[in-house]
Amino acid sequence: MKKYLIFLFPIFLISDELALLLEEADKIIRDKKLNLKDMPSTITLLQKSDFDKVGARTLIEALSSLPNVEISISSIGWNYLIIRGYKSPNMSLFDKVKIFIDGVPVNELTTGSAHFYLNLPIELIERIEVFRGANSSLYGNGAYAGAISVITKIGDRSSEDSFFIKSGSSENEVVGFNISKKFGYLETYFDGYSYSDKSENSSKGDLNRGENSDENLKSYGLGLNIIYRDFEFSSRYKSDISGNFFGSSEIIENEKGFQKKESLLSKLSYKTDLDFVDIQLSTGVNIFKNSSLFQTYYFKSENFETSNTDIIEYSDRLKFIETKLSFSKFLDNYFSIGLKYEKWDSLNSSYLFEKEEFQKNYGFTSFYRYRSDEDFVEGKEEEIYTLYFQNLYSVNQNFDISLSGRVDKYLNYGDENSFQLGSIYRFSDMARVKGVYNRAYRLPSWNEESDTTLEIEKLDGLEIAFIYENLVTDFLFEINLFRYLNHKTIETQFYQQNIVEDTNNHKHIVEVGTAQDNIIQENEIDEYERKFKNSSRATENRGVELNLNYRFNQDYSLNFNYGYVDTEKYHRYLSKLTFSAEVTSKISFYTYFLYVDEIDKDRVFISEYLKIDETLIYKIDNSSTLKLYIKNIFNSDIYVESFTTVEKDGLKRDGREIFISYIYDF
Repeated sequence: MKKYLIFLFPIFLISDELALLLEEADKIIRDKKLNLKDMPSTITLLQKSDFDKVGARTLIEALSSLPNVEISISSIGWNYLIIRGYKSPNMSLFDKVKIFIDGVPVNELTTGSAHFYLNLPIELIERIEVFRGANSSLYGNGAYAGAISVITKIGDRSSEDSFFIKSGSSENEVVGFNISKKFGYLETYFDGYSYSDKSENSSKGDLNRGENSDENLKSYGLGLNIIYRDFEFSSRYKSDISGNFFGSSEIIENEKGFQKKESLLSKLSYKTDLDFVDIQLSTGVNIFKNSSLFQTYYFKSENFETSNTDIIEYSDRLKFIETKLSFSKFLDNYFSIGLKYEKWDSLNSSYLFEKEEFQKNYGFTSFYRYRSDEDFVEGKEEEIYTLYFQNLYSVNQNFDISLSGRVDKYLNYGDENSFQLGSIYRFSDMARVKGVYNRAYRLPSWNEESDTTLEIEKLDGLEIAFIYENLVTDFLFEINLFRYLNHKTIETQFYQQNIVEDTNNHKHIVEVGTAQDNIIQENEIDEYERKFKNSSRATENRGVELNLNYRFNQDYSLNFNYGYVDTEKYHRYLSKLTFSAEVTSKISFYTYFLYVDEIDKDRVFISEYLKIDETLIYKIDNSSTLKLYIKNIFNSDIYVESFTTVEKDGLKRDGREIFISYIYDF
């Protein structure tokens, strides 16, 4: 097996100008403003200098720079994150990471996916706080493999007004702005953008005959944040219309369908600081709507094809009310406690597929049942009452212990609890070791709940990290070991179903074992059905993350990160390296190397690849900046894992691309 003779020592990209005292890096950090390295969790902060180092244009590109974080895409174009080997069984739905935009969770309820905001332009983002590993005790259901908090510039009350424009390959065009105004006690912040793209990628699937994917995208969004004394109101609207990429069953559509999605996030909060306690009250809502049309194929050849038009519409709403008390330091304890109420509603849900019409047109009942009416049921709801607490106790100057716990009471699932126990010991000002034990859970999404026997999936995990940091020489070395035990993991299985008659002419559906092929040939069997199942066995995710940061002098630096994960189904390692150079006070460039290991499991083989990006930044003056991005300089073939394996080599991603952007600060 061919391997590149490259060993990219790992590490996550730490900002050169990262202040050691971080405002609101996590719920505890928000209260204590502690050194990030002194927190027990595996926490990473990304900000502007980190975005530049990897040439990030969107939120997901910035996240891809982290150790053991891999980005991928489904056949219909939904981006998703794989953190420490955790991914959904459906290659995009049911994300196992929870994402927040300015404090509002954005995972949709019907599928559990957080893909919709992953293409948010990086120019709107102030910083990203990433908590790798189980974090249900802090963030509740869904923070299974991690939690990501995105703070926009308007959410951070940034007064840096700017206008930006970007253009490049595939007619990719982005324009946007950040504006702030103050009128006495009243502060107002606005942002907005418009984004269009006409990308396409070639197919190698036997059923697609060399056709190209439909990756057209038109996206726009508006955000606002209004502050008056102790009150703050924020809201964000986003709309996307896209093509269906490689198609719902990885067979490219002859008659192009579409996906139209909309989201509205809003939050109202009040915060006051008393002598001994900070009080915060907040309420918010997340409304998401998806209206999509797919041409779904069940067989396709040069002379014959069977297909059906699927129309899917659903919308859901999350509402919450929360109060939190954060107490001043008392007897070497930092303590906070909170109460939260959430209400989930399915506002509208429908799936149109006329099986009888299909049978009349094509004369047989065989089809690939990717979705069913039961997958999209209107009127679902859930209520959650939550009590949570966090405490950090300083035993002495060198040793701290932390404990956070959470109890969630569900209307339909009963009580669930999660906790995190951590400690940190400082050998010196430069060296420290920390450990954390986590327990987390994830409820089935409403789409998964179509199989009503599903149970909640859970995990227990242990992490140990050693950190050495010399602030004088700007040197950082960090190694993190983790091991998670997963219980009742939700998996996808495909079954053949034959309809048979007994001696009394009664019809029965008989399962004939797990199906081996996901695309059905004419008259093979009566039906293929996808089912979700809880695994009967406990499985493990374990691995290592290595971080290294070294600055040669004031002008040159190297950042490395490496991640390895070992699961029951595959082994994978990712290596990432960034070289930064400030040639003059006006010119700097960044070279980013990404090596991704191959996938070789079951019937799936995805080749390894090495991708190199270059970013050149020219500071014209104090107000104007010009950036040149060259993505995948050597035009490497990049493929990501296919779900149905129609695309046997995987789904092809973009080759070499060139973009230029202009930013004007005023």
